Amino acid sequence: LTKALVCPSFFKEKETQKKFKEYWESRTDYLVTAISDNSFIQQQKVYDYLQQILQDIIKGNKSYFKSQPLLLVDRSSSVNAYAMGNNVLAVNLGLLSFAETREEVALVMAHELAHNILDHALKSMKERAETFTSDEYKESLKSVLDSKFGRYSRLKKIMEGYVYNSAKHNRYHEEEADSLAITLLANSNIAFNPAAYLRLDSADLVYRMSLKNTTKSYFSDFN
Repeated sequence: LTKALVCPSFFKEKETQKKFKEYWESRTDYLVTAISDNSFIQQQKVYDYLQQILQDIIKGNKSYFKSQPLLLVDRSSSVNAYAMGNNVLAVNLGLLSFAETREEVALVMAHELAHNILDHALKSMKERAETFTSDEYKESLKSVLDSKFGRYSRLKKIMEGYVYNSAKHNRYHEEEADSLAITLLANSNIAFNPAAYLRLDSADLVYRMSLKNTTKSYFSDFN
């Protein structure tokens, strides 16, 4: 994988290319380490179940898939799946536990496959590299450092602007992936229920609830 995921050269500016390479290699390191640490399970029945859904989607959308995606099954209990770019797709066990139908699993997989097809991971890395090496960003930081007063509030404003723009791009990406996912499912003759989006969105409500005890009590086992 390390040899296969060689960082491409997109930028003439050395600094921007270097920053982009940092993001690229960080993702590769995460993937390789996760495999080495057995973060992905190898239960054949689970894998075959997901692989069959994947093959059904590919069969109905051959023009979108130039090669076979790398499918991984993550041990995480989080109700989720994720695309890593470069045709890598991971599905969490938590999603399989939560999903009530094969179609719900297919919907999430199609959404993540759409992210890969649309090169969203690559675009995000390129945008971050360009932002953090831009003259505008450097000048903004320099003006904060040169100032004697209000550094915190000015720095906060710069970062809020970046976070807002990043979130805006992320929303566009999610909308694009949702739209393409429905197309992928339709081409594959896989049923689609819009209500599934609401059910999936409610999966993490437990994490938004107030804690019954103090935060410290939840970490007592870790001293």
